[in-house]
Formats: sequence, C-alpha cells, structure tokens
Amino acid sequence: MIIDYDKVTNHLVNWIRDYAKNAGKKVLVVNMSINIETALVAFLCKQTNLEVHGIYTDIDDKPEDRDVIKELVYNFEPIFINLKDTYSELVEQMQTQEHSNEYRAEYVHDYGDMVNYFNLDRAMANFKDVALLPVISSIASGFNGLIVGPENKNDLLIRAYNKYGSSNADILPLSDLYHSEIVELFYFIYHTNRYAKSYIIDKANNELPKYDTITNEEGEWADRENVRTNIITSEDDPIKHRDWQRYTLRQRQVIAKMHQAEKMSRHKYNPNIPRCAIRNLDGFVR
Repeated sequence: MIIDYDKVTNHLVNWIRDYAKNAGKKVLVVNMSINIETALVAFLCKQTNLEVHGIYTDIDDKPEDRDVIKELVYNFEPIFINLKDTYSELVEQMQTQEHSNEYRAEYVHDYGDMVNYFNLDRAMANFKDVALLPVISSIASGFNGLIVGPENKNDLLIRAYNKYGSSNADILPLSDLYHSEIVELFYFIYHTNRYAKSYIIDKANNELPKYDTITNEEGEWADRENVRTNIITSEDDPIKHRDWQRYTLRQRQVIAKMHQAEKMSRHKYNPNIPRCAIRNLDGFVR
C-alpha cells in the first residue's frame, strides 16, 4: 500500500530522468498496450520532460482497446505498427498447428499414447511479446533512446516475461511495486481522460496474474509471505517448510503454484537490468 503518492511519483520520475541523463540518453521508448503497467510507465516517462515515443503494435486488439491507446499516446510521438501483417506466415503456421489438434486427438483415441496439443491462445500471447522485441529495439536504436519496461514486482518473482523482458527493457522503474500499488498510483496521477482511466483500471482489476487462477491479491500475499519465510524461492518442496501447517488450504495452493512458477522460470533471471528501489525507503509504501 502506498503511503505518499507524490513522494513515490517524484522518486520514480527522478530515477528515470537521472538514469537517462547518466546514460547520455535524451529519448525514452515505451511499449504501449492496454495494460495498466505500461500506461503508468508512459505517464511517468512523460513527466521527465524528455522526448517519449510510444510504440503500439496492433495484434488482434479490440477496437475499444485501440481507442484507449490513442488517448494514452496523444501527446507523445506515437508509432503504430501492425505486426500481425508483418508476421502473417507465422500466424498461419500457428493456426495450422491448432487445427491439427483434432488429428492428435484421434491418434490418442486409436493408439492410447500421450501427445502434445498446441495451445493457440498461449502461443499468440507469447507471440505478441516476442514479435515486439526487434521492433522496439530497432526504434530505440534509431533514436539512441532508452527502453523503459513495465514489469512489476510479481512479474519479476516468477519471471512472467521473456528473458530480457517482454519489451526488451533497459530499465524497470516499477519493479519494486505490486500490481495493487500500481493501480493506486495510476488512479492518483492520471487525470487526462476519464473513460481511458476507468477502462484501464477495470481491466487491471479483472485480470489474473500469469501464474494461472491466482488473483493478484493472493499473489501479493504470497510474495510478502515469502519475505518472512523464504518458502517460494526455496529449493525444497514447500510442504517440507516448518510453517506449512499454519497456512489454510487455499494459501497452500497459492504458495505451491508460485513456488512451481518461480522454480520453472529461474533460467530467465537477468540481474543486470537496473531496477528502482521503493520498498526500502521510509514513508513510501507499507
């Protein structure tokens, strides 16, 4: 929970500006999506008074999503790119893979063997992140700019992104804030368009984290619990932890899923991306 919105906002803005200045960068590049983290990052970047480019890659987004994105980037230098057309052959190949699932099902029925089914939704979700990497990197290089990433504290715990970040980020200003705190801060600092504000906040409140069926509130609880018990990032099975019995059944399920997600994604850990510290500063969050 954020204690002082102004203090946190100013700290984040100054951190981004100072890092860019020390790195000799005068341009900030942000991936724009209908995501509260990217929306908050974009507005923080705008507060630095540096030049900001919002990159919007249109891949099967809803018309209302596009309208909100346009509201968010109206005062930037927006660059709109339709990646679905660019990667049309890859999209067709993935759709073909999904269509072959029925043949795989027939094989299982006839021979009883296990086969791997192709999940198009999961593939497309990853495709959106992966396809963005060369685009945002090329544009940032062209402007000699700095890519500002949107990942939050829980994203980093279970590495819910590609190895170098879903936006190939150079810096991560939100990495010490939980999802609920990002919603709080966005609500506080965004006053430009009421419809866009409510649309993004509603979408954020209704989304589940990427570790499946766990609410954001449960994920944040488990992360804080990890600070006290070190149970999620432990090498041991959570059930062997001395405090396991004091949790409720649902709490055990949450901890077990987050432990599994963290353990399976350790190969993605990249300690070299600069991150803005918030939680160790007095009077910022509790």
